[in-house]
Amino acid sequence: MELPGIRTDEALLKKFTRKQLLISIISNVIINGVVPYINFEDKHAVHLFKGAQPLARFILPMAVFLPFFITLDVLKKTIALIEGNNASLPFSPHFPKNKFLFKTAGLNATVTLSTMLCLMLGLHVSLPDNYTFDGTVLAIVSGLLGGAMAVIFVLQPISKVKKLYPA
Repeated sequence: MELPGIRTDEALLKKFTRKQLLISIISNVIINGVVPYINFEDKHAVHLFKGAQPLARFILPMAVFLPFFITLDVLKKTIALIEGNNASLPFSPHFPKNKFLFKTAGLNATVTLSTMLCLMLGLHVSLPDNYTFDGTVLAIVSGLLGGAMAVIFVLQPISKVKKLYPA
């Protein structure tokens, strides 16, 4: 029997997930959209890899750091939330949490960087020489890409921790 006013672990985890998604999406869409837009010198001629302000200068670091730090942060917070609300944990205190955190975050960053680099190189090879993009459109795409990565790398670690700590 569930008492009114007392939250279950599932309800608490849903509220936590919504809050993390909201914070991550808003901040990443704004930062990853505004920073490239401000820094593109000629907004009508942005190259993928050439020039002083190529798109790769913004996308590739985002493809490494965003998945790594969002995954690391969400994993830490999710594990702390579950451990704080559950007295009987299925894992021993010797579970290598730090190794798990950094391995998962590193794997997410490596896979994302590899995927983005392959997509950008494929696009670069398939386009004619000296092809340029509109900087405004690329800034919007960069912001949306940052938001999509935020969604993926908030939900993926939470589901991974839910599998480790079954209710």
